[in-house]
Amino acid sequence: MRDPNMEEKLKGIENELKLAETARSISGEICKWTGLLTASFGTIVALAITFETADKKALLSVAACLGGGLPLAVIGGNATNNKKTAKASLVQAKLAKLSYFDPGCDTVG
Repeated sequence: MRDPNMEEKLKGIENELKLAETARSISGEICKWTGLLTASFGTIVALAITFETADKKALLSVAACLGGGLPLAVIGGNATNNKKTAKASLVQAKLAKLSYFDPGCDTVG
């Protein structure tokens, strides 16, 4: 027997899928921007100090800023993508549940 509220349920799931596409992880965004700022401004400051002091060993600070900031930015980006994937998986699980409990549903699966 077909559920009379199936169309409403599918509209709700469609709205959840749209929300999953725009999901953002606040901690991931903070991590990403911290990494980018560390990499860019840290590198600029380290280069300025290197040219002022004319010390070749100060170039290691440039590598340290890039080596610390860029992976941090990537980790933040991964956190945001993982949140989107988790929300999309939740929507997929709801669709699977709908099709399981309504075998006559031809719009799902």
